[in-house]
Amino acid sequence: MARFQVVITLVLIGPIFASSIQEDERGEDHSSTGSIFKSNHAEGNDALFQGDINMESWELEDVKKHHVVDKRNVLRSRKYLWTDRIIPYVIDSSLSQAAATIKDALYELEKHTCLRFVPRTYQGNYINYKYLDGCWSRVGKIYWKEAEQEISLGKGCDKKGTIIHETMHALGFWHEQSRPDRRNYVKVLWENIQDGMEDQFDRYSDDYVNTLGLDYDLDSIMHYGKKSFSVDGVKQTLEAIGDPTRDLGGNTLTNADINKINAVYDCGTTSYGWTQWSSFTPCDVYCRKERQRYCYHYGNKKMCGGAVNDYGIESQIIDCTTAECPIPRDGHWSRWSKWGDCSVTCNDGKRERTRKCDDPAPMHGGKDCIGDDILKGICVMPRCRLDFDDTEFTNGNMGMWSAVYSGFKLQWKVTNLPTNKANTGVFSDHTDGKGYYLLMDTASAVAGDKARIESYWMSGGTPQCLKLHYSMHGSSQGSLRVVMKVPGNPEWYILYLTGDQGPGWKYATANVDVTGSYMLAIEAVAGGNWYSDVTIDDIYLDNGPCDCQDTYFQCVTWHSKGECTKNPTFMNMYCKKTCGVCNCHDSDTRCAKWASQGECQSNPAYMEVKCTLSCGACACHDDDTSCTYWANNGECTKSANYMNKYCKKSCKIC
Repeated sequence: MARFQVVITLVLIGPIFASSIQEDERGEDHSSTGSIFKSNHAEGNDALFQGDINMESWELEDVKKHHVVDKRNVLRSRKYLWTDRIIPYVIDSSLSQAAATIKDALYELEKHTCLRFVPRTYQGNYINYKYLDGCWSRVGKIYWKEAEQEISLGKGCDKKGTIIHETMHALGFWHEQSRPDRRNYVKVLWENIQDGMEDQFDRYSDDYVNTLGLDYDLDSIMHYGKKSFSVDGVKQTLEAIGDPTRDLGGNTLTNADINKINAVYDCGTTSYGWTQWSSFTPCDVYCRKERQRYCYHYGNKKMCGGAVNDYGIESQIIDCTTAECPIPRDGHWSRWSKWGDCSVTCNDGKRERTRKCDDPAPMHGGKDCIGDDILKGICVMPRCRLDFDDTEFTNGNMGMWSAVYSGFKLQWKVTNLPTNKANTGVFSDHTDGKGYYLLMDTASAVAGDKARIESYWMSGGTPQCLKLHYSMHGSSQGSLRVVMKVPGNPEWYILYLTGDQGPGWKYATANVDVTGSYMLAIEAVAGGNWYSDVTIDDIYLDNGPCDCQDTYFQCVTWHSKGECTKNPTFMNMYCKKTCGVCNCHDSDTRCAKWASQGECQSNPAYMEVKCTLSCGACACHDDDTSCTYWANNGECTKSANYMNKYCKKSCKIC
């Protein structure tokens, strides 16, 4: 699979106001989009297009056709503009307390542009600011009829930056990162995006959106933050090329934001009449290109004469020159599809996903995409066979676990339903998304309240590994503990997790290594009420220490086919027990990355010592980076006892 990265040096236009702090010391996103998406998520409004855009169904279908918007990230069609540059508005009584902030935001836009916001009197098209469910707007004017168009400023949406952001949508502007040229400036980290939210990062084609020839603005009030739609709220989903840790997006207008408004509304034309022509679109598949202008009018959209349409727009379509068309266009991969179904219903199986060479597709002799269009992977399903000490809570069965009531104010509840509140808990079980799991519901809890389950008494003697899946998500999260009980001794923790671990199911292990009888307990402690639900599912107790386990059931089969030797990098990582490399490890967390970049081959003396596991050198390696040098100087003979023990590969012992 090929990966593409374009590195370009950027010259950025800075904000004209004091720059805002994008992230606090905890890494929280304070850009306008960060605040907006947080408010919408709290309202359960995650299905809005690109996080805060409300669209008609036919508009959404049209947008989807053009995914990969014009460079100024404004709709190229001028019919979406407020062509008299006057935007009537109403502030609903539900937002009376925010009226001053709304007016301040509109004044900010007026101060730097030729647009004027006026209280609505008789006008048929106008914006109505309302307190609804979250922060959202449509993009551009409802041009096809006289109608109110709503901008929702719900809970948490009454900040000045948020109001400017949503109003700019209504003026016709998309998010900055949806520009067709964004790949020159930011990289999308698809693997870190919440499942099902990949389309929130669509780009749009030059024929649909106009960049106005202006530079890409990483600080724009219309730009996503670098962690927007992150799978865990921590990992970045967008990365500035050349400066990966740079913050993205802002909560104040930048010079570039202002220039975009003035450019698309042609504020340089101050007298009624035709505005300047827009730039031409790229040549289409028929070798034609189009540009538009609008009639800047005082109420009569057709006052300018000419070939004006009902919306006050004139279009000009011409043939491209032979020098322009056909221009070879190289293909580029679209994002990967979702994974297909697993080939099995239990244990390990195979699955695959696909992508198309259509973002854009190669045209006029351009190069095809490099790499594969199918990616095959391994999928892990519920275990086919459960031992007595394995529990998946199927049909509500608690297995070897039982609830403890005495002394505990909260109880674990077996459920197959989503947790009943947002921003904590899970939507379904971990096993297959259809079954049961355990929930400690903290709706009526106070900090320090606990819930506990305990296992049977069991016999120790050989090392074992406890494996469990859990969720600890919420702003007032407490702790989760696995407790060891041995007769005649105080209890102790073998696993202790605390604080918000992020949304979704997580995985944890704990070593169980005792002699004689023992009991395990799993205990959750509420950090507060409401936002500290804890869930657990799929608890297994497998033989062997946790650092000597196979990840996949197929490891034994793969080993029988010689894969431990043929494919050591993968097998030594995921089939440690079967391949007999439990004591083989990397000494640097960057080893896997270096190995993927070919360092095992280009720098073997260092890599096979420091990154033995990632380089697949567990069976035969040196223990010192100087071994090759010593061997070349005859030390294998001079110092045979030492060299044969610590420099086996260089001395050809293995």
